Amino acid sequence: MWILLLLFPTLISGQVAPPIPPELQGPCFEPGECQGVLVDSKPADDPEICRQKCKTLPTCFFFTQYDESKVCELFGTCDTFDTDCTESCFSGAKECEPRTCFEQGQCVGIFIGGVSAYNANGCLKACDNDVDCAWFVFKQNELFCELYETCGFVPEDRGSDLAGEKGCQPQPG
Repeated sequence: MWILLLLFPTLISGQVAPPIPPELQGPCFEPGECQGVLVDSKPADDPEICRQKCKTLPTCFFFTQYDESKVCELFGTCDTFDTDCTESCFSGAKECEPRTCFEQGQCVGIFIGGVSAYNANGCLKACDNDVDCAWFVFKQNELFCELYETCGFVPEDRGSDLAGEKGCQPQPG
């Protein structure tokens, strides 16, 4: 009985988490910057860390992370969204799902091209430099990089291919 209560607390309380209002929904790890009510600014090495900082601040609902300066701006609103960021930046709503980066798997989506790559970081760079690219798959056995505009990510436990979204933090080493 206790396990049931722990797994399904809404059965007892009758409460369900409310849906996210449309005005608090926004971009999700999109290239560009939010412009709105700034509530804080903190250092952050990548967009996911910036998103986590936003989640800890009750007045924050949106974030923008600047890659070169490693600055994370936290916003109460994202009134406008500017895709002409002066440095590489990514923005999102704090309720975004964490980004997929260097996960074993494949993409099923709109394929836009491929290039040779020596490693997964080279594949990420090719995607980051292509305006139409949103996802990449690095084929380790072929040293080849597939670029995708859209991706239905299919995880694979034993595969050697690595997939990820544009704007991931490069792998160390």
